[in-house]
Amino acid sequence: MSEETIDDSCSVLSSITQVIAVICIVVPLICFMPGLPPDMTFSYHKLTVQPVTLNGKLNNAEKLFLNQVKGPEDVVVHNNELYTSSHGGSIKKLSNGKLISVIKFGKDCNEETIMEEDICGRPLGFRFNRKGLLYAADAYYGIYKANLSNGDVEAIVSKNVPIDGFNPMIPNSIALSKKTDDFFWTDSSTTHLLKDGLYTFLGDGNGRLLKYNSVSKKNEVLLKNLHFPNGVALSADESFLIVAETFGSRLLKYNLKGSNTGKVEVFSNLPGFPDNVDYVDGRFIVSIVMKPDKFIETLSEWPIVKKFAARTMSLVEYIVELLDSLYPSIYFKKINHWIGHFESLHSIAPPPPGAIVLFIDNTGRLVQTLSTNDNNIGGISSMTFFQGHYYLGSPFNPFLARVKAS
Repeated sequence: MSEETIDDSCSVLSSITQVIAVICIVVPLICFMPGLPPDMTFSYHKLTVQPVTLNGKLNNAEKLFLNQVKGPEDVVVHNNELYTSSHGGSIKKLSNGKLISVIKFGKDCNEETIMEEDICGRPLGFRFNRKGLLYAADAYYGIYKANLSNGDVEAIVSKNVPIDGFNPMIPNSIALSKKTDDFFWTDSSTTHLLKDGLYTFLGDGNGRLLKYNSVSKKNEVLLKNLHFPNGVALSADESFLIVAETFGSRLLKYNLKGSNTGKVEVFSNLPGFPDNVDYVDGRFIVSIVMKPDKFIETLSEWPIVKKFAARTMSLVEYIVELLDSLYPSIYFKKINHWIGHFESLHSIAPPPPGAIVLFIDNTGRLVQTLSTNDNNIGGISSMTFFQGHYYLGSPFNPFLARVKAS
């Protein structure tokens, strides 16, 4: 072997040694230095994901309003009209073959730019009550009640007012009582905004289930430390409600009446991460927004890796924000938005294709599944039946999906 070859080998070995040394110093420093954000705990978590067979009953979906709507998160039918919430801060109505904005809760902004969703607002779950009033949860502005007939809007839950010591960070979904003006709602996190949703996945759950009392106008925390509570729905007799714990891959049952009042139990383990939940004709309709792959399942079992990832993301985010404050640039804003948003996970490691919607009875038993196996659509967050079709919402898709119902 020549001296030149030996020198090259030594140089490579030296470089590898230096890299290993840096890793051995930097990784423990980031993981164990006290005071580094985010202020969360990271624990071992074993995902219990149930198997599911994709049956193709949602195949051949039409992609309506392609690139005309972003993230039609929730889809609701009221007075024989279809409504959906979307990026840009608006709730839109399907009218004469077009989607038109009927109300917006956020501030004026560039509605085409996802980076400004904290300015635009981001309505997630919404429902109409027995009087026809719209109740909507905006992830950045709180919960509103609106009369679409005359335009009156009332802020009911403010994000700036603490509830049991914590400000709501991600108002998400609403379940309205048909007997009173009370409602139940989910706050998906008490530490992070929706634009930093990836932290809520990496860290332990700190979301809440709450009840709003329309008489006292106060909120009561029913459950806490939930791992991204999402959709919520009341049973027909309102004796219990179901809440989707997204990153727990399950439904929880909270008892409102009877001998078990105030107690919670696992209602159903699911084949993926649930999003919105609705209750129609004696069945809970549950949309699976993402079916975890092997990487996601393995990551949930490694708290030190999750902590390193979250702290690294937080440090990079801080540096980018600092640079943007010194040298304002659209590119810094794009990077800063991309770091913690669910959109980045969806673009880097998109979930396995396949739309999944489950029908679950009052006992927690799965009675029907609608799904795709043609890889046409995925990331489904809600479903409703309207004029002979299933309409499928999504927090990611740049269209509203529609499938002819059998």
